Amino acid sequence: MPAATRFWGAAPAPPAAAPAERLGLLGFFQSGLSGYVPLRSAERTNEEEAYLSLSHWERFLGFLSCLAGSALCFLFSFFFLAPPILALRPHKFALAFTLGNVLFLVGFAVLSGPRAHLRHLFSAERWPFSAAYLSSMVGTLYFALGPRWRLVTLLCAVLEIAALLAYVAAYFPGGTTTLRYAASMLARGGSHVLPL
Repeated sequence: MPAATRFWGAAPAPPAAAPAERLGLLGFFQSGLSGYVPLRSAERTNEEEAYLSLSHWERFLGFLSCLAGSALCFLFSFFFLAPPILALRPHKFALAFTLGNVLFLVGFAVLSGPRAHLRHLFSAERWPFSAAYLSSMVGTLYFALGPRWRLVTLLCAVLEIAALLAYVAAYFPGGTTTLRYAASMLARGGSHVLPL
């Protein structure tokens, strides 16, 4: 049986008895993180079963990887905010920022499960926000890659930034109060550093 089929299709073999030297903290983490979610069900597709075979630790690592990729895309997008680049090629900023948003959403989908995340995004109280967020991302991609209309691309990117901030405020511990406090601290500290 190929290794991929064994990994995705069958439950892992029970771990062997730990030697005496691995009974410490390392052995505790290895035994705690090695369990898998039960896999077989007639109600789930192969993709869902493959996702459910991931351990909590593997899902968390996938989440952290997506967030790291998202942060890298956001960093590149802010490099493209330099006045000559933004004025001549705003699509570079828009594409990097939108890719960061996509990775941000995928990270939460990996952590909580794609179906559960979609159900949460399109729940009754969140669907207007989710529709605005996703449509601003689609609009940014369309106007950045298709007709390359600079002003419309920037407008969609601004709407995308506002939707991302609302998304973070909804999920951030403390919500908007914490973000407002952090923004005021950054504004006070940044006013001393930036030539305004």
